[in-house]
Amino acid sequence: MGQFGTGHGITVPPGKKRIDVADRPNAEIDRFTPAGKYIDTVKTPPGSFPCDIDYEGCFGVIGSLNHPDKTKGAPVYLFPRGDKIVSTILPKEELGLEKFMHIHNATMRTIDGKIYLIVQAWNSG
Repeated sequence: MGQFGTGHGITVPPGKKRIDVADRPNAEIDRFTPAGKYIDTVKTPPGSFPCDIDYEGCFGVIGSLNHPDKTKGAPVYLFPRGDKIVSTILPKEELGLEKFMHIHNATMRTIDGKIYLIVQAWNSG
């Protein structure tokens, strides 16, 4: 933990003095102080290859390149600030979005009291 396989997305959470870095092959989000000192790690399921993390209100969201079951489209993980994943969204299977095999980024926005999830897919070729 705190050592990258592939450091990918970098996020500074709102209101925090912290830098969060997605580490794809290690299936984790590593957290550091602004000076680079390791703080802790949020684990995602092995094989999920998290690409980035974003925060909105009391929630965090992680877009992943792969589903641990490679026959399925990639997940988006949702968690409260407590950092334990509480929901998995599968855009390909659950929403019928066939081209969403790999998720590259996910973000949320609150508009008129409703939270909207915005997801970007990436597919090779």
